[in-house]
Amino acid sequence: MSQKELHEIRKRLEEAERRREEAERRQEEAERRREEEQRRRVEAEQTLHVERLQTQNTTLPEFLDACHEHLFLGLTIQKDKKSSTKGDPANADRKLRPSRIQEWKHFPDEQMAIWANLMDADFVAERHFTPLLALKEYGKEVRDRMLSSELDLGYFQRHSVESRVTSVIKQLHANPQLQRRFHLNGDVTFENHANTLTDDSRIVTDMNSLSLDQEGLRRSARLARQSRDTSRSTSRDMELDRIVRYQKDESPEHICRRVVAAVITQLFHYMYEGGNEYGCVAMGEAFIFLRVPDNDPSTVLFYLSVPQEDVGNTTKWPRDDNRLHLTAVGQLLAFTLCPNVAEHGVDRHRLNTKLLIKLLDQQLSSDPDPHSELGCESLHIHGTRGALFKITLWSHGYTFVGKGVPIDFIQCAKREETMYSHLRAIQGQFVPVVFGGLNLRRPFSYDGIAEMVHLTLMSYAGRNLTRHEMDQTMLIAQAETSLRAVHNLGVLHSDPIPGNMVWNEENQRVMFIDFERAQYQRRTPLGPIAANQKRKRVTTVWDKSPNKRSDSFQRELSRMRSELRY
Repeated sequence: MSQKELHEIRKRLEEAERRREEAERRQEEAERRREEEQRRRVEAEQTLHVERLQTQNTTLPEFLDACHEHLFLGLTIQKDKKSSTKGDPANADRKLRPSRIQEWKHFPDEQMAIWANLMDADFVAERHFTPLLALKEYGKEVRDRMLSSELDLGYFQRHSVESRVTSVIKQLHANPQLQRRFHLNGDVTFENHANTLTDDSRIVTDMNSLSLDQEGLRRSARLARQSRDTSRSTSRDMELDRIVRYQKDESPEHICRRVVAAVITQLFHYMYEGGNEYGCVAMGEAFIFLRVPDNDPSTVLFYLSVPQEDVGNTTKWPRDDNRLHLTAVGQLLAFTLCPNVAEHGVDRHRLNTKLLIKLLDQQLSSDPDPHSELGCESLHIHGTRGALFKITLWSHGYTFVGKGVPIDFIQCAKREETMYSHLRAIQGQFVPVVFGGLNLRRPFSYDGIAEMVHLTLMSYAGRNLTRHEMDQTMLIAQAETSLRAVHNLGVLHSDPIPGNMVWNEENQRVMFIDFERAQYQRRTPLGPIAANQKRKRVTTVWDKSPNKRSDSFQRELSRMRSELRY
């Protein structure tokens, strides 16, 4: 092969290599352009997504998270005393005061129960609330505004917390299912005057009735902010006579407790005058939630909430262990949706047992609506003769327990109701409160096992003893106290096993349930005595002799102790 031919071949190979490299370069350039176009498209989509997230309505969890991050954490209190207004934080003179202030120990559990009931609904995934962009913009205004007066505090409270709770309640009221669940008769408004009222279609919650002493509230909040230990030290029972008096050389802890006690006393006075069981003091960084129990109106229960410390700088949403319920808006929302919210209404004392049963009969007998709840939910707990149901009277928001029985055990149920009637004096203390029985006009099935035709209506008694940790000796002593109370009214339980006892958290004692086999010792009535005849006596179910009757009670106490030991 000649040199010329070799040169020609080499030239063609080089040209082919050049064309190949050029093709690869063009391919790489096209690939780069495609990648660049893909990157720009992804960035545009991400930007659009971010903009959509910022401008679209938020879900309830997103809303609570944003309110905490952008609104509540923006609170700044003026530290310069010359730039802030002044007032008397302990001005509780001429105020009706409680005998005792006690920590509301069950407040967190009660709030969590309401929160769980709310988060269980599809509503929480729906977008009803203020967009993130609007909340962020308002948050900038909050950060630029330093609180130095009661007017500033009122402005912050109204726009950062109260109006946000109002918007949530408005949406809950628009949801038929949640409206019934929380018994919402209308919107919620927060007024600045203790004497402001609206019509029955609106629930009025007075949060600022202490406006004359807002500086005192702010000073209380400062104490809470400066020392978590000091503020939490107020969460102990307080005897008013020991606290409200001024003393020389008071420690910061004592000052804090005295100020908080004075603030609570003021609100207690307004609550008493207004006939309110629940109340709340809002002081910017902290909240004090109050309750005056119906059965002890001289005592006020309180719970101190400091959202910034309870939550921190982030709620950890959307993790499962988030703290949305501890935010300022979350706490006040759950407090507003308190159990059996109808208790706040003007008709709270007008519903007697007879009317309650009548209304429930009408509710359970109405034609079932596939889009509404019946108000009777199985608890999937049953014994040999009956099963338990969660009963809700929608018209008033009352929730209680119904013990249902099939037709074969109606007489047993009525006999048990009779036994409870003998224990009326200790109902709510050592046995549940029983409202009465209801024959169902429209029977319903218990988990497909049996048709329930009769309900015994009663209050919630407590949790199974197996789920409560307590020293055995203390538990036996508690159970003995409760059983003796039953015996003192002439009732022999006849089946004092652990399964028929529960622990009542509210009363901190053992309650007895299931009086299906119980026996009642009737007193022998006086009667005529015929000549040559012995007096006729009413024979009891256990023996004619009072000594034998006493022995029966003692044997039952011994049996109860033995049952709890094993």
